Amino acid sequence: MSGSSKHIAAQSIIGPAAVAAAAAATLKQLSETNSIPYIKFIAGVSLLILEIVQSVKTYREECAALIEQIDQLLCIIIDLCSQPYAALPPAVLDAIGKFAETLQKIEVFIRMQHGMGRLKRFWKQQENTAQLEDCKTGLKEVFDTFSIKTSLAVAGGFADMRLATERRHQELLKLISDNNSFNEGSSMSSTSSIRTLSSNGSLNSLSPLLPSAPHIFHGRESDLAAVIKLLLQDSPRVAILGAGGIGKTCLAKSALHHPDIIHKYPDRYFVSCDSDGTVEDLAFAIASALGLELTGKISKAVVKHLSARSICLLVLDNFETPWEPLASRPKVDEFLSLLADFEHVALVVTMRGQERPLKIRWTRPFIPPLKPLSSDAARRTFLDISDAGGDEDAPHVAELLALTGNLPLAVTLMATVASVDGCETVLTRWKTENISLLSDGFNKETNLETSVRMSLSSPRMATSPSALQLLSVLSLLPDGILDVELINCPIPDLPRSKSTLLRTALAYVDAERLKVLAPVRELIRKIHPPSYTLVRPLRLHWDGLLKLWRTYHIPSGNLAQRLAGNSANINSMLKYGLDVGGPDLKEVVYSIFHMNNFTYQTYGNYSPLMDGVGAHIERVDDNQLRGHHIRHLFSQPKAITPAEAPDLIMRGSKFYQLAGDLGGELA
Repeated sequence: MSGSSKHIAAQSIIGPAAVAAAAAATLKQLSETNSIPYIKFIAGVSLLILEIVQSVKTYREECAALIEQIDQLLCIIIDLCSQPYAALPPAVLDAIGKFAETLQKIEVFIRMQHGMGRLKRFWKQQENTAQLEDCKTGLKEVFDTFSIKTSLAVAGGFADMRLATERRHQELLKLISDNNSFNEGSSMSSTSSIRTLSSNGSLNSLSPLLPSAPHIFHGRESDLAAVIKLLLQDSPRVAILGAGGIGKTCLAKSALHHPDIIHKYPDRYFVSCDSDGTVEDLAFAIASALGLELTGKISKAVVKHLSARSICLLVLDNFETPWEPLASRPKVDEFLSLLADFEHVALVVTMRGQERPLKIRWTRPFIPPLKPLSSDAARRTFLDISDAGGDEDAPHVAELLALTGNLPLAVTLMATVASVDGCETVLTRWKTENISLLSDGFNKETNLETSVRMSLSSPRMATSPSALQLLSVLSLLPDGILDVELINCPIPDLPRSKSTLLRTALAYVDAERLKVLAPVRELIRKIHPPSYTLVRPLRLHWDGLLKLWRTYHIPSGNLAQRLAGNSANINSMLKYGLDVGGPDLKEVVYSIFHMNNFTYQTYGNYSPLMDGVGAHIERVDDNQLRGHHIRHLFSQPKAITPAEAPDLIMRGSKFYQLAGDLGGELA
């Protein structure tokens, strides 16, 4: 190919890519405030495609045609963002998902072309052609769906959308420019803002827009101050750790936009690693954030680029995704270590769990793993989102927050539902929908179940199968459990299982008790309920303590305190026993009677399980148990009216007689 031909071929891609870049960048910004599923992913993959497509050596005309179609579809989706999410037909949402899936295929196809020599291209020609046709078909199906299911007039309608998209993009650039001028005068680097188009229409050192700072941010003031203090040191390396949904990303974003950090680090980069499964993917994502040409040995290009830069801040969010797999961890550790060698590059990683990569000299003092919000911070967060500040809402808000365990993600999701349905209605829905109420979103930021499942599927959990068994048992223990009591649970390799749950932040230790947050317990009971063989030994352990307490009326050291500290655990275990039924049901009912006595003498009230125990007694069909039930009813004020008493006394005595227990007759 002659020089002029090469130049024409290059322009045939650069032109459409430059135009599409504006649409992709606009959609990326819109995705921060729009709940239409998949659009954030679509924007990110589109920008990635537009980076790597410029340097392909083969299928250039076909790639240019794909880019033009991608641009059209991006404009359509941007137009859809102006409509309420609920108003979009299911077929349109399905088409958006199909578009996201097709973009993945296109990205894979284009990336494969980079690594192929002539011989390999020859042998792979048929496969490449099939992949290309699959991509074309996918885009056509999406476009056809949009044409049919929306008001799009293919010719005139798209032209209007293109103009609207360009107008939005220019408004966005002006907004960012004004914001940068306001914050930093002329010193703010363009790498902190959205990627822009050069005058000749090519992509110009493109760097993604920094995510906005969270607008609602309560209870993390001390954590933020600690992060800022570390980042203001020389060559900081900071790890923000904690459970899924605990607020690690929000803390990192808040730090990025803190005035002191903006002043020290004009160049700041935020890299989401949640789809980077290998060191190559990680390098690709960082290179994209840095605005590098995505060809050749990308990891070397990243290292070379950073070595020549001035002071900058690099945030690697969800870094556990590339780091956790044991097969790729050594390479990821080595690559991160190379980045940390540059003293002028400040590093922040956010990771699920409580482990930091070992090859880095992390700045002291370490940021401790994030904990749930305080009750006050959780309440303020809830009220800011739900606007449920009336006196009539106060008791309902307290009940709803108790269900969240003050986990920020759960608080946010619960408040969002309450903002639509009202607190009282949400409480009613919880009784039937339970944790599903917080699992309607499409990603880990909007779906609690998705967030927890990501932790459950981590390689660290996979290497310790018994950890899931322990987690299922902990889902029944709202009080948590001491190690001396946990040994009663027949779980293989218990110390390793406990360590795994702590390392992944699926569990935590509070006052020497191993605990799991309330919404996580609810979800685990739903998707991984414990086997009765694991639960029964713990129930028998606490039942034995109850028998000791009621049998010997002498000072017993801390026996009463041990039972009181596990009262919620015992009631939870007994309720589980009622639900399971089986041959132990009679034992479980007797244990409920014993727990009822303890609860009354300790707290002056009664076990919540007494209300529904009658139906389970009928399942057992035991006359002595029926007699004991009536005896316990007489010990509960307001459980029996004066008019009911004579008949119940007769029935109770009859049950004892039939059981041959004359000493138990009611007088």
